[in-house]
Order: sequence, then structure tokens, then C-alpha cells
Amino acid sequence: MGPMSRVLSGIAPSGDFTLGNYLGALRHWVTFQDDHDAFYCVVDLHALTEPIEPAVLRANTFDAALNLLAVGLDPERCTIFVQSHVPEHPRLTWLLECIATMGELGRMTQYKEKSERHETVRAGLFTYPVLMAADILLYQADAVPVGDDQRQHLELTREVALRFNHRFGDVFTVPEAAIPGTAARVMDLQYPDRKMSKSVASPLGTIGLLDPAEDIKKKVRKAVTDTDGELRHDRATKPGLANLLELLAGATNRTPEQVAVGYERYGDLKNDVADALDDLLRPVRERRIELETDPAYRTPAAAAAAGLAAIPAPPTYPFVMETWGTFPEIQPADAPRPAGLLDVLGPLLADGGLILHGEQEFTYHRPVVVGDVLVGRGAVVDAYQKTSKGRTMTFVVVRTDWTDQATGEPVVTSTYNVIHRA
Repeated sequence: MGPMSRVLSGIAPSGDFTLGNYLGALRHWVTFQDDHDAFYCVVDLHALTEPIEPAVLRANTFDAALNLLAVGLDPERCTIFVQSHVPEHPRLTWLLECIATMGELGRMTQYKEKSERHETVRAGLFTYPVLMAADILLYQADAVPVGDDQRQHLELTREVALRFNHRFGDVFTVPEAAIPGTAARVMDLQYPDRKMSKSVASPLGTIGLLDPAEDIKKKVRKAVTDTDGELRHDRATKPGLANLLELLAGATNRTPEQVAVGYERYGDLKNDVADALDDLLRPVRERRIELETDPAYRTPAAAAAAGLAAIPAPPTYPFVMETWGTFPEIQPADAPRPAGLLDVLGPLLADGGLILHGEQEFTYHRPVVVGDVLVGRGAVVDAYQKTSKGRTMTFVVVRTDWTDQATGEPVVTSTYNVIHRA
């Protein structure tokens, strides 16, 4: 059995979570955590592209973390963390900004849409797709579960990774998109030509993740449709009705065409949409109430102790710096190695511990000291551990030098692997 592929995604604490966040992303995150090496982060640095008070940002970040737990993410089955707790995110962003171009960033649809609403635009709004690329590439993610509106940003991430790899060798994993089908992009109930957003005020057009049943029913009943009374799925000419059909389809795991059958009145459809959405979101509301009354999650400090603490930085960044040619940091000869590293790696690898890399297998037959060349085809250049509720994972980055048989060219490969779970 090969290693699990890695997924990574994040959500900004820019406001209350919406139904669109849940249908377009969060519920898919839950399904990934059992068969993928899943990393999910609250991307608080992304929220800085818009004016926000410090106290509000802190409160929103904690609220976002609780919502991730409420939708079903489990720190024992995935890694949940706050983006700003890992300083390598903005550090790698600068390096990638030296690879991306202004033309690419200027073509980003979200930048165009948001900049139209303001007389002046922060530079961070222009460059934040590069921060998103750093979020993904730092963890060598194989797949990124994103909504349809983020597809363009993921394409930029892929292009930047390919451009870097072409220049410096196979350093970054080039991620694929994992985009849901139905309800990949949930639209505003009052303005069905724009996305339902947690950062744009639309009291009747936005259904909150934690909205009570009566609010859901009120908003759905007031949803914009049309006047011809013909009930069919046609996003181009009937966007309001199409939005309702897509919501019902997403909540009941059917297609919009399937759910459209049998209705003669818009009112009957709206009643069923409201009931289906309430059924979908009720368990999330109930779980959120449980978390708020649980002493383990009442404060950010308590939540961190319960499994939401910052994770050690992945080893991608220093390898990228080395690859680019920056002058290495000089450590004193007696500088201590990472705490517990030798104790961890020695027992695991002394008896032929196995590291999996794609379809290749690297087997090492002696205790390891970071930086030593190993028996086999690679060298461990960095490593760390993460422990959450008694579950420990050991990570290593392996640098491998080999020759491409087709071209005869030397190749350097850097991989980021989970080698042990206990």
C-alpha cells in the first residue's frame, strides 16, 4: 500500500461562514480526512487584504477554527492549524513573487471584481494569489479541494510550480484541483449573478452556516426567481431558479435536472429547498453548540491544547532557499539538533524502516543523523514530529540525486513524507 496523497486547503476568517463555504468546500474537506494526508488551515493572513480590526480578526480566527470542528473535521484524522503560526508561508510567498508575473496577477478575476468596488486597492489584494500558492506548495500538496471560484488561483499555483521546477529541478509537487460538481459555486439568493460571500453584506441573500431554521426558511422564500413560472434548470436565462435547484441538488446528492422534476410551483420548490438545507446544516449547528459549552474549546489557549496548536514548519522552505542559491545559515559546531530527532529516527530506520516516495521505495538500514548520506538513494535533510491527542506522525524530507536515463542529465528530487504514524 502506497502513501496517502496529501490535500491542503484553507479558509479566510473574513466573516461568518456561509452555506456556500459548506457546500463548495467544507463538507468535501471532511470526506478527504480519512483517505488523504489532510492539512486544513485558517488563512488569517488572507483576511488582511480588507480592512479589519485586530480584535475582530482574532475573534474570527477562533470562530473559524470552531466551525471547522463543527462541520466534522477531527484533529486526530487531519491537521488543522492557523496560517500565521507558520512564518514560512509569507517567507515562501516572497520567493514565489519573484517567479510569478504582474500580467498573471492582473488577470485574476477575483482581483478585478473586488478592485471595482474600491477607489484604491491594497497591494495585498493583487498579490494574495501568490500567498495562496505558497500555502499549497509549502506542504507539497498533491490535490487542493477548492470551489469553482478558486480554480484560476490554483492554475496560477501550478504555473508557478512548473516554472520553478523547470528552472531549478523537481522541487515542488504540482497540485491538481479537486473541485466538487453540484453546488461548486453557490450564488447569492438576492443577486444570483454573484457568489454567496461571507465578506459581502447581503442579509437576505446569504445563508449562514449556523443560521436557525426560521432564518433559512425566510431567506429561501424571499429568494429571487423569475416571472414565467416555467420550472427548469437554466443558469443563463433563469439564474435565480437555477440557484435554488442547485442548492436542493447539493443538499440531497442529486443533479439539478433530477430535482426539477415534479414541481409545478416555485413556492413548493422553495419549501423543499428550505427543509433540505435545514436538515443539512442542523448537525453543524448542534455540534457548534456542544463545542461552545465544552471547556476544552472555550478559549483559544484551550483549543490549542485540544489539538489546534501551530505545527512545526515543513522543510520545503529551506530546501527552496538552498536550491535558489541563497547563502546558507551558519550554525555553531555544537548547535543542538532538533529536540528528540535522533531518538525518533534511529529506532524507526535502524531495522530497515521504510520511506515511500510515489511508486519508489527507499529503505535505509542504519540509524540516521540529519544530513548524513543514507544507505540507499537519498539523504534525509530535515525532519520533525507532530503529536495530537496521542497520535504521533514523523515527517522527513528526502533529497535524492539521480540521473535521468533518457537525457543523461542529473536530477535533484525533494520529497516530503510521512514515514511513521503511531
